[in-house]
Amino acid sequence: MTGRFKAGQSGNPAGRPKGALSPAMKLIKQASPAVLQQVIAQAIDGDMQAAALVLARGVPTLKATQEPVELITAAEFEQMTTPERAEAILAAAVSGRVAPDVAQQLITSLTAVAGVTEWAELAQRVEELEALK
Repeated sequence: MTGRFKAGQSGNPAGRPKGALSPAMKLIKQASPAVLQQVIAQAIDGDMQAAALVLARGVPTLKATQEPVELITAAEFEQMTTPERAEAILAAAVSGRVAPDVAQQLITSLTAVAGVTEWAELAQRVEELEALK
């Protein structure tokens, strides 16, 4: 005997059926709307714990956003090399035109794009070499 059950066969056929709720879960499910209304009412009445609970569970957390900043024009960007682009980003961070965390994100993105470009160029060179054989 291997101690395993056949696929699709329960180890306890007389057990609780799928989807059945325990008595505690039934009670919670029935009481939830009234409890929720009570907590919201307390929050409206100024109970800060109730307000914190409602906001923490019911409102998505706000994420910091940064307004778009134009460091250089698109035409200038196209004319620059990758190191020149990085220098422009660093200069903008040093001068205060861009927050340091934004500059870091831009440099990280620039590095990723440079890596993709390198791989694409390398693949093209390999294809050209293979074609010469």
